Amino acid sequence: MDQKFTLIAAVAACSVAGFMVGRIGSESSQGAAKSPDSGSGTGGVNKRGAMSGSNLGPRASIQSSARDVSPRGQRGGSGLSEGDPVALMESIINNPDPLERAEQWLRFVKGLDPVDIGGLVASFRGKGLASANLSEYSMLLSTWAKHDPLAALDYASENTGSPFARQAILTTWATTDPIAAMRWAEDNHEGNEANPWLVGVIRGIAASDPERATQLMNSMPYSRERGDALSAVMGHYLKQGPDAARAWALGIEDERLRAGAVSRIAANLARIDPKGTADWLLANPGEGASRAMDDVMERMAEQDTQAALSYFQSINDPALKSSALEGITDQLAAKDPQASLALMDANTELVTDDVVQEFVWSARREDPALAANNIARIQDAGDRNRTYRRYMWGWMRDDMDGAMNWANQTELPDDVRRTVNSIAERMRNDNER
Repeated sequence: MDQKFTLIAAVAACSVAGFMVGRIGSESSQGAAKSPDSGSGTGGVNKRGAMSGSNLGPRASIQSSARDVSPRGQRGGSGLSEGDPVALMESIINNPDPLERAEQWLRFVKGLDPVDIGGLVASFRGKGLASANLSEYSMLLSTWAKHDPLAALDYASENTGSPFARQAILTTWATTDPIAAMRWAEDNHEGNEANPWLVGVIRGIAASDPERATQLMNSMPYSRERGDALSAVMGHYLKQGPDAARAWALGIEDERLRAGAVSRIAANLARIDPKGTADWLLANPGEGASRAMDDVMERMAEQDTQAALSYFQSINDPALKSSALEGITDQLAAKDPQASLALMDANTELVTDDVVQEFVWSARREDPALAANNIARIQDAGDRNRTYRRYMWGWMRDDMDGAMNWANQTELPDDVRRTVNSIAERMRNDNER
């Protein structure tokens, strides 16, 4: 298969999964016990001067609850019988067949009457459907944004507690009117922290104006939001092919941002061309290259262990070689812990705590005692003791006798031994119940 086609397919699949996972993560970080778009939606004045709740005037209908939505015939067809759009919506969401549900939902949102959309969004959220159906929720918001982005943003600003809805709306709006979307994003953000609304705009213009999207990304301070923007722009360049993606990453002005771009680009390109990606990193050393080389070499070792070992020996840069050792160790230890340990012992000057951690967690299934013996090589005392505790808990859960025999024959830090004994006692008590 053509390499570029393979890359595009991989990027498309990863983009969909990554976009939704990123959104889920963004939601979960916004306040305690809030679902995507939680919020009271009580009265107040928004930044555009409109009153919320029943005082919205002409826009009151779009913020009605589910019980206020008048039954309408379904326009455009959803593959189901015509009727109340709220009932149709619930019927589609409850369809257990994922492919059929996706097809029905797409027809459903395309056939909606614009006057119904606001009430459907309110109903969707009011019935608790948003958290478990983010893709469908995003499509519903995007449909609203195509018809009346300001109304959709008013509703989201007054009724939602996280960036998800507003970013989704801005992404759609920016594809048709980037200037207006940008103006809204700027007018509705205060403070010196990263503007979360820019993320939506950047997602919307990444394909049509990647240079402008990159400029906006560069203007953002170091933050989670800037990382989200990086993912959006990177996705566009990856679709253009390896050369375009590499050139874009190296052209980023901010050093820290450039390192992140190099690392992420390398992780994606390594899936189809690990050696070519490793060559690129060697030709462009730095923080990003060092951060990415372990993933690249892990991919290479997965495909051909001997080729990866030969390539490892050819690396001269100590930082890149140590990172390469980490990647090979991760892959090799899962198959042949003794060979992996021999490689580490032959390159002790390159063995960092990260390399040891990779060995421990990768070798534990093949040889749990050998993996546990090497935890002592971790130099950072805090990391070492935390690794002992996590490792022993998992080992004791799988093989209590083997784990305790090892622990009783090994000199462990006092607090680690107390933890091990406490875990053992608790597990035995649980088994006796």
